[in-house]
Amino acid sequence: MQNLVLNDSSLTEFPEIPAGRTFYKINIRENKIIEIPPLNCHVLKIDARKNLITVIPDDWPPMLEVLDLGYNFLHEVAFLDINLPPLKELWLNNNLLFNFPIRLPDSLEFLSIDHNQIQKIPADLLPKNLEILFASNCGLKYTPSLTDFHKLKRLDLSYNNITKITDLPPNLEELYLNNNQLTEFPSLPSKVHHVDIAKNKLSSFPSFIQASITVINVSHNQITEVNTILARNSILCSINLSNNWITKEPIIDQSIARHFFCNLNQNFLGNEFEWNQMLVARRFQTIMWIKFCRIIARTQRIKQELLEVAMHPNRLGNF
Repeated sequence: MQNLVLNDSSLTEFPEIPAGRTFYKINIRENKIIEIPPLNCHVLKIDARKNLITVIPDDWPPMLEVLDLGYNFLHEVAFLDINLPPLKELWLNNNLLFNFPIRLPDSLEFLSIDHNQIQKIPADLLPKNLEILFASNCGLKYTPSLTDFHKLKRLDLSYNNITKITDLPPNLEELYLNNNQLTEFPSLPSKVHHVDIAKNKLSSFPSFIQASITVINVSHNQITEVNTILARNSILCSINLSNNWITKEPIIDQSIARHFFCNLNQNFLGNEFEWNQMLVARRFQTIMWIKFCRIIARTQRIKQELLEVAMHPNRLGNF
């Protein structure tokens, strides 16, 4: 199958395509096209990103699997109940959408609606086979129950106005909630391995961390202490606690010799913290990054060692 590539060609109209033609991909990104007419061809992928599109057809080619309409001027998106294309990937980010797309194909696995004004995601409009959902920068205030979406593995709801989130997908693996208004740490599914809740209004750290988590970011919150024993979970390898209000030294499980990165920049720690954690770093291969903590009397030697460990983790065994 052929590709039709007309990127950045100053087009103002969609190119004429003879009926019945077959393409693998049609690339018309970065033009000045305002309307996509009904297409009577066969194509697997259409890339119409960065145009001036305000009008799209109700009916699409029957083989279409990937459709990129990002960075346009769409106000609404709706698919017909009949002749739905077998879409797997749909990009609608950076448009002018106020409502969630209507009648999305059940085959859809990836959906991006970032940077729109969609303040509500109706659960009944989400395809059940969805695996990845990007919905950052939409002005969302709450989310629906997602417990029935067993295939959803990656969820990005960052840069919204969400104050509380519950009923997450049971098989979720990556969760991005940074830059919201959360005051409580959400209850996480058992398979989550990457969690970002930075820049919220959290005041406490959970007493239990799922065994599946490898990376967690809770920086730029209002957390005052961490009562959980860090690194007891043998999978956890990185935790960012920077820019909080922590005054008490976190406890680190010292039973397993391995690399563990903990960022405690910009907190309120006492003098004794520096010496204790340097011993942990030497013996248990733990990297405690505490540059700019408000420690009263830090020696230059310890400071230099910490900097070298953070910049060159492979040298950790030399200490």
